[in-house]
Amino acid sequence: MRTSKNLLIFSLGLLSLALQGCASLPNGKPASDDPLESMNRAIFKFNQSADRVVLKPVAEAYTSTLPEQLRISISNFFGNIGEVGSVANDLLQLKFKQAGRDSGRFLLNTTVGFFGFFDPATEYGIPRNDEDFGQTLGYWGVPAGPYLVLPLLGPSNLRDTAGLVADAQVDPQRQVADTRARTWLLYGGGVVNAIDARARYLGAERTLDSAATDPYLFLKNGYSLRRKSLILDGKIPEEGAVSDKDLFGD
Repeated sequence: MRTSKNLLIFSLGLLSLALQGCASLPNGKPASDDPLESMNRAIFKFNQSADRVVLKPVAEAYTSTLPEQLRISISNFFGNIGEVGSVANDLLQLKFKQAGRDSGRFLLNTTVGFFGFFDPATEYGIPRNDEDFGQTLGYWGVPAGPYLVLPLLGPSNLRDTAGLVADAQVDPQRQVADTRARTWLLYGGGVVNAIDARARYLGAERTLDSAATDPYLFLKNGYSLRRKSLILDGKIPEEGAVSDKDLFGD
């Protein structure tokens, strides 16, 4: 495990240096803090088009068709699945007390909360903590690397993109023995989760339109601050923490 982690960190470092080198001016100075900007903006434009044509209309239909309580239960269910990854990353970040609380939250919501469709843990004063492998790498000092916009997934960076791959390996849906059932859970569940997530941010375009003349830069800067805030558990007094609501609206 330690060898694999060291190789991952070493590979991320090399790739980060290579990308920064490709984006340098003749005098050796970086061209900007966003060396992949032209590619990122192209993907950002594609994502906006895909959202306008497909994702937003489907999310609007989802919102208008399903009762609010059912949508809340669906969000709770996928959030509960994510608790498994949070506990794993709690342990990797040596947050043992938080790991215990998150484990208790997962067990309570999975049992009393009927597989996570309900959230009695919050009622009992056990809040949700979102931890992922990108945060874990940041906790141990791995640099973020270049900013990236991923197709359909949106804002990221080199470190967080590597974290997505690691987090996928602890997804409980991947542990289902039956191959066909696992495929349906992963892809079907992924589609429903994406629609539900987009429905929760239907006010995003209003926020982007009113917050800045350049939505790309607004999201880029907001994402960077948000990730720093999460890695430092909300402690960024010199820059100010950014919440999901700040980025995406109500």
